[in-house]
Amino acid sequence: MQEEIQENTEEYSLIDLFIDIGQEKWRIIAIIVITCMTGVIVSLVSTETYTARTTMMPITNSSLNLNNSNLSTMSLIAGVGGLTNGAFSIKSSEEMLIALMRSYTVQAEIIAKLNLKERYSSKNMTEARIALDSNVEIITDKKSGLLIIEAQDVNPKFSAELAQIHINELKNILSKLSVTEAQGRRQYYENQIIKIHYQLPILTQEFKNAQKESGVEVASILTESNTLPSQIATKELQMQIMNKFANPENPEVKKLNKEISALRNQLTKYELNKSNIKENNNLNNLQSDKIQKAVQLYNTIKIQEATLDVFIKQLENAKLDEAKDGPIIQIIDTAVIPDVRSKPIRRKIVQTWTIIGLVLSLIYLFTKITYKNWMVIDENKNKLIQLKKVWKLK
Repeated sequence: MQEEIQENTEEYSLIDLFIDIGQEKWRIIAIIVITCMTGVIVSLVSTETYTARTTMMPITNSSLNLNNSNLSTMSLIAGVGGLTNGAFSIKSSEEMLIALMRSYTVQAEIIAKLNLKERYSSKNMTEARIALDSNVEIITDKKSGLLIIEAQDVNPKFSAELAQIHINELKNILSKLSVTEAQGRRQYYENQIIKIHYQLPILTQEFKNAQKESGVEVASILTESNTLPSQIATKELQMQIMNKFANPENPEVKKLNKEISALRNQLTKYELNKSNIKENNNLNNLQSDKIQKAVQLYNTIKIQEATLDVFIKQLENAKLDEAKDGPIIQIIDTAVIPDVRSKPIRRKIVQTWTIIGLVLSLIYLFTKITYKNWMVIDENKNKLIQLKKVWKLK
C-alpha cells in the first residue's frame, strides 16, 4: 500500500502545473472577467461623494486656556515674568480645539442648524452624532501644526457648509468661554478691592489711635523696614496663585519660597530691635504692648496696600480681556464647494475587484489540483464513496 501511495504522489512538476492551468484557463479567465465587470458595475452604481476642506491655524495664546491666562496674570506681578516660557506643562491647542468641536454642545448646535437628524435618518441625538463623526474628519498636520477639517456629503454645496459650520461654532464657543473666564476674574478682583477699600480706613484709624497711645512715631522707627511688609505681601500673593498650577517641586516655587523666607527673617530682626526701644526709653510693659500693637497695625496696612495695588492691575487686565471679541482663529483655507468628487475612485475599485478575481482563480486552481492529486489514491476514492453513501449524497 505504501508503495502505491508513493507512486501516486510523485513530485508535481512545473509541466503538470501548466497542463492544469491550460485545462482550467477558461474558468480562470471567466472568474477574473466576472469580478472585473463586478468592479466596474460597483464603481458605476456607487454614490458620488464630495469632500470640502477648511484649514486653520490653532490658537497659541488664548484666554480660554486657563493656564496661559493665569500665567499671564502672574507675569505682571514682580518677579515672575518668565513662568510662561516652560515652567508648566500645557495641553496642546490642537487637542483642545478638536475636543471642543467633538463636544456635545458644538455638535448639537451643528445638528440643529443643518437638520442632520432628518438628513442622516437618525432616531436620536446619539445616532446623529455618530453619523456626523463618520462624515467629518478633523486631523492635525504634524509638520505644519495646522488643523484640517474635511466634510463629505453627496451634495457638494452641503459638504462645504458642513465643513465651514464647524469653524463658525468653534468661534462661538471660544468667545463664550473667553468672556465667561474674563468675567469671573473681573468679579473676583472687584470683590477683593471692595473688601480692602472697606478695611483700610478702619485699620488706618486704629493705627493712628494706637500710635497716639504709644507716644512713639512708629513709622519713623520702621523706616528701614517699611518696605518689607509690602514685599512679603506681593511674594505671598504670587505664591498663592502659583500653587494652583505648579507643584512644590517646581523651581520657581522653590525660589519664591526662599525669597519669602528671607524677607520674613529680615522683618523678624527689625521687630526684635524693638526691645531696644523699651530700654532706651525706659518704657513699662504696658507702653511696650501699645507699641507692639501699633507696629502690627502698620504692617497690616502696608500688606493691604500692596495687595490692593496688585488687584487693581489684575482688574484692569481682566476688563481688557472681557472687552475683547474673543479668541481669534486664523483661517488659512475657507471651505469652498468642491467641483470634483472624492468618492468613488472608479479606477481603484476596478483594480481591487480584478485582484480579488485573480486571487479567487488561484484558490480555485490550487483546490482543483489538490483534489485531483488526492483522488489518484484508491483509498481516498473509497473514503469519498463511503462519505457520499453515509450522507446519501449523489
